[in-house]
Amino acid sequence: MNRLSELKQLWNLSDILQIAQPPRATVFSAGDPPTGVLKMYTDVGWKDEKSGIEALKAWNGNGSVKLLESTKGAILMEFLEGDSLIPLSKTGRESEATEIFCDLIQELHSVDVETMHGRVPKLWDLFKDLMGFNPPSELSDLFQRAKQKTRHLFLTVQSEVLLHGDLHHLNVIKGAGGKYLAIDPKGFIGDPHYEVATILKNPWDLPEISQSKDQCLKRAADFATKLNMNHQRIVDFAFCHMCLSAMWAREHGDAYEQQIKVATLLA
Repeated sequence: MNRLSELKQLWNLSDILQIAQPPRATVFSAGDPPTGVLKMYTDVGWKDEKSGIEALKAWNGNGSVKLLESTKGAILMEFLEGDSLIPLSKTGRESEATEIFCDLIQELHSVDVETMHGRVPKLWDLFKDLMGFNPPSELSDLFQRAKQKTRHLFLTVQSEVLLHGDLHHLNVIKGAGGKYLAIDPKGFIGDPHYEVATILKNPWDLPEISQSKDQCLKRAADFATKLNMNHQRIVDFAFCHMCLSAMWAREHGDAYEQQIKVATLLA
């Protein structure tokens, strides 16, 4: 019996239909009409996503998609049939998207973070490789500044929360009753300002929003006001995150000009 057949039997699934094939998983809908989403991971994908699954367990559907079942290498989630936040951005309703993000962030950050120690990694684990990165010479000043800001940010953390860690427009989907829910968390313990930083580089394919300095600073100010956060820490985390993203892209042989452009705007 292959793995898919085992999971169908284990969770009593029917009408399985493959709907996506990201690099480290295969995703199926289950039911007709669909009521669940089955995600089967590669070994690398499971290692990378385990902490996000712990986060889903902790949220238990409060601000996030509800995790129905999990076993080594696979999970079953509720099916969300609505749109992401991208249509709001494309129709000039970015402020509405910001309101939705703020409501979600408040829900996601309400988990008792003390219960998550040992279950998910610290945010520093994500950034520590940046400190040893040797950038190309033309980017040395930019990355030196990123390393200095990163060091300062982590030395001045005042509070920590359970972070989604990859919150952006495509990772927020409308569910039953019209409520938007977060999907695909990474799961970290860290400074709440970082949660907003990952949003500011998005929507990725709408440069009039994600590559505009004025838009970025305005959105950061809106988030700071609505979430009672420090505006400068949001901007600094966004800058450092863009440099980190550029580092990852370079290491994987991918283009990273957009990340550098946004990082330069924020520097």
